[in-house]
Amino acid sequence: MTYKFYDWITDHTKINKSLKTDDGDVWAATLDKANTDNTFIYLFTLDHEPISAGRLDRYSADEVTNFQINLLPFPNDKFERLKSYDAVQRKVSALKYRKKHKVYEYANFKQNFVAIIVLPKENS
Repeated sequence: MTYKFYDWITDHTKINKSLKTDDGDVWAATLDKANTDNTFIYLFTLDHEPISAGRLDRYSADEVTNFQINLLPFPNDKFERLKSYDAVQRKVSALKYRKKHKVYEYANFKQNFVAIIVLPKENS
């Protein structure tokens, strides 16, 4: 009963009807869309310091395991070119890039990291 009331309240009070809420894990919901080996992830601290970057291999959405992720690293030259948060943002924000890719920015305030997740669009 409480959930039905909560759903009714959230459905009727949203200012932006396209805003999605999720009772579950946003990390898992986003990465579950990554059914391709062409998913790229750029990890940064909340201060935008680089942690790692590469092609998604597998991940854990279990909070107990601290949201583990296994990346296949980019070659050094590619990582060096896209090492800064601003450089990655410039690249993924370009209209030409967004025509072929779906880009998410996931922020985890508990574990202090930001992930820029890039998925190829279907039929690109």
